Amino acid sequence: MPVPAVLPVSAPRRWAQRLRRTWPRTPASIAITIALGVNLLVAGAYLWSRGGETIHLRMVAQDDHFTVFVNGREQASARLEAAATGGIRLTVADTGAIPSLPTPRGIDSVRVTDLATNAVLFQDDFSRSPRDNAAWRIVGTPLVNGGAVGAGQQGVTLQSFGHPWHNYAVDVTYRNIVAASVRVRAADEQNGVDFSFRPFRHLDNSLSLLVNGKTVTSISGPTLKLSPQTTIRSMLWTLLDPYPKVALLLLVGLIAVAVLQFVPAETVRALHVPLPRAAPWLAVGAMAAVAFAVTLFLGYVYGSHMPHVPDSVSYVFQAKVLAAGHLSAPAPPSPAFDFFFPPLIEVHHGRWASVYPFGHPLVLAVGELFRAIWLVPPLIGAAGVALMFAVGRRLYNVRTALLAALLLAGSPFFMMSASDYMSHNTAAFYVLLSVLFLVLHDRRPLLFPFLSGVFFGLLFNTRPLTAAGLVAPYGVMLLSFLVPRNGRKLALKQIVAFAAGGLLMLLAYYLYTWGATGSPFTISATQANKNNVGFGGTHTLAAGVSNDQTQLAMLALVLNDWPVYLGLVVVLLPFILGTRNRWDWFFLACAAMAMGVYTLYYSPGIMHGPRYWYEATPFLLLLTARGVDRAARLLAAGAAHLRTRLLRTEAAPAEWAGVSVTYAFVVVLIAAGAYGWLRGDGKPWRIDLMPAHARDLRGFNGANDAFTRTVAAAHLHNALVLMQPCPNWQCYGTVFWTMSPWLTGNVVYARNLDGGLQPVFDAFPDRRVYIGDWAARTLLPYGATPAAVGPSQGPATAPRAKEIPTEAPRATPTPAPTPTIDVALASRRDTARRKDLDAVAAALDRYRSQHGAYPQVNGVQTLCGYPSDVGCVLKKVLDPLPTDPRNNQSYWYTSDGTSFTLFAEMEEAPGPSQCPNPAPEHLAGVPNLYCVHRGSG
Repeated sequence: MPVPAVLPVSAPRRWAQRLRRTWPRTPASIAITIALGVNLLVAGAYLWSRGGETIHLRMVAQDDHFTVFVNGREQASARLEAAATGGIRLTVADTGAIPSLPTPRGIDSVRVTDLATNAVLFQDDFSRSPRDNAAWRIVGTPLVNGGAVGAGQQGVTLQSFGHPWHNYAVDVTYRNIVAASVRVRAADEQNGVDFSFRPFRHLDNSLSLLVNGKTVTSISGPTLKLSPQTTIRSMLWTLLDPYPKVALLLLVGLIAVAVLQFVPAETVRALHVPLPRAAPWLAVGAMAAVAFAVTLFLGYVYGSHMPHVPDSVSYVFQAKVLAAGHLSAPAPPSPAFDFFFPPLIEVHHGRWASVYPFGHPLVLAVGELFRAIWLVPPLIGAAGVALMFAVGRRLYNVRTALLAALLLAGSPFFMMSASDYMSHNTAAFYVLLSVLFLVLHDRRPLLFPFLSGVFFGLLFNTRPLTAAGLVAPYGVMLLSFLVPRNGRKLALKQIVAFAAGGLLMLLAYYLYTWGATGSPFTISATQANKNNVGFGGTHTLAAGVSNDQTQLAMLALVLNDWPVYLGLVVVLLPFILGTRNRWDWFFLACAAMAMGVYTLYYSPGIMHGPRYWYEATPFLLLLTARGVDRAARLLAAGAAHLRTRLLRTEAAPAEWAGVSVTYAFVVVLIAAGAYGWLRGDGKPWRIDLMPAHARDLRGFNGANDAFTRTVAAAHLHNALVLMQPCPNWQCYGTVFWTMSPWLTGNVVYARNLDGGLQPVFDAFPDRRVYIGDWAARTLLPYGATPAAVGPSQGPATAPRAKEIPTEAPRATPTPAPTPTIDVALASRRDTARRKDLDAVAAALDRYRSQHGAYPQVNGVQTLCGYPSDVGCVLKKVLDPLPTDPRNNQSYWYTSDGTSFTLFAEMEEAPGPSQCPNPAPEHLAGVPNLYCVHRGSG
């Protein structure tokens, strides 16, 4: 068959050619093309993500063997001595606690199937309320929405008892839940085998046997690995659910602008009041001043001007060191001065310094010089408000810049971050300075790019992972300077200047590390552990995406505290409306990368909101302001076009009308969100470590200054206060931060350790010794009987450290009450602990046979109680690792590579074991310690 001389052109190709010929290449047409493309993508993502996340759980009861599958993956399995027959019990936690999660939320369906015959024994798809199904016994108030059974604040329980089911499977489908449980072989409320799990934020789960209301056995499963695809669906729905509503608001806005454009021009001119040129700066100055006053009040009054997070204690410590003109302090005389585990202030070569880089402590040190460190976070926050205006004014216009500054000042996320001692507020300050000098690159072509690089480097010295995420968008923006051919030589110099500034701060990082630790390449074990960053350890992509889901849901609430129906989609408004501005796209890329890089990190880090994402806040709010202003212009142009079409009269766009409608609407939202969060009207969310209102900052994270006020009232002089231990960091961390790094001053605090106090007494022989109890808020002279310190028991009654007998036991002013325990239950749990340690010991031997050595650790660590623990590598040979059957806490582990010791706390006398004598300092106060030791030594 002969080949035709000209191949036929396909219809789609002909349409594309015709479109290229007819579609004008003007700025307006390009913007329309961008808008169409973006809206098609957004609409497609909106339709695909409808319904959010679905989780299928299957629990199989086969004789005494119980197995749980989550989304087809085996999650837990155990042999348990449960009842032979029984029904089911389903619970679901508060489905309204996080309003930003997709809907519907709750139990979507349940089916019980006989394993032998595959017959359906029971099922319910909740197409009607469970109250209408006589098989259910309900505890709580079910909330049926979209065919799913949700719950209020107290949760809801659906029970179906009294069935002779023996070997069966329960299949439950959930939609967008936070926590739930399934119980099988449930003869009543007190007995059965229970699987509970939290697929949002925590990703933990456990399989438990309940007998007469008590947990006899509890086995923790490995971290839930949910499908990244379904998690991404949930995230997209959280982001895009407001999309149609925002489109409707734009339509309403168009109608309002169309009506306003008929206001006579004379009236508009009469209402116009000329303002002085300095008016915008005066306005932003007032915003910054109000932001400073509010955050100062929140930090000083509500926050008691003290750190509320262990990391903050480390930052304050290093700020004091820098303010004194040093990079480190001398090593303390004893581990009694460690306030957190794993340590956030480490000793290297006799030098005591924070594990964090210097970017944030350097700023706090300025406040420490004036003995007003509590002033620094509000001042940095206020400066950030002014910088938002400066960036917006340079790139856009004055009104957009003012709106951006107002958006930041009114954000609850900002108010929390600018009133505490964490590094995120400072990091955002460095980000804004870097962006400002970058956008001003044409003013001072070499100096300003260099300064932009310097502040980018300071960001690296504050939040290294955030800086790493921003490298790519910054690189693309800098390379875009090379596009105009006539300016490439200068652009190349500007790129080199930026790189020089950044490399200078990288050099400062290594010099600082050298001075603080004795080696420029020292990296804290808690920061370098492969289980923390990346997917080379125990962290997985699925867990990272789940962390992103958590942070996005939190950000949608706390960024502005606007109604949920607006969410975060306003951030995308510039692109939905077809922006061509390269800085808009740069800001979007920066926000996406600053947030997305934390997919690599093992924890969502919720504390005062999604704090790891805080450095993206300036970009998000600049885009929000930009979108509002672009909407104002387009609404005005659209209204003028309608008027021309409908009335056949030419009309110039009434930009004032578009600005009035859009800006007034957003300003009301900002005011309502800020006022509602500060005043505490209503309860929009119920999330741990994310205050729903300003008043929730009181005693945040369990930290308060009650004990330090007790000490101040006692007017101690030259005192050594030994703090009674407790399971949490607050008992010592909330007083540690008040000390000098050189352990001087009227009061020195140390932990009250059994067998580890002699070095402390030797270091402070002339100090009078007291026992402090943070929880009870009591302060007693060493060796005194329980009583409050009164006028007759002043500081002189306390013995000096050198007067206390050598190796004195830890003083305990109040004897601990002997708890009433179930002896049989305690014995069973102790037996389980011995079996657990034997199983871990066998796993360690397998690990050694594969790798040539046991996992080596300095000191004693929990056995994968923290993802950074060395023992987490054992999950390669034993997953999940066993935990204590009473409290689900980790066991302890130490090893030098050739030998190891495992530790557990028994409830009864442990009998003969292989515990070292003396016990490690970290475990000196643990009663009934039982150990398993193997290897040389």
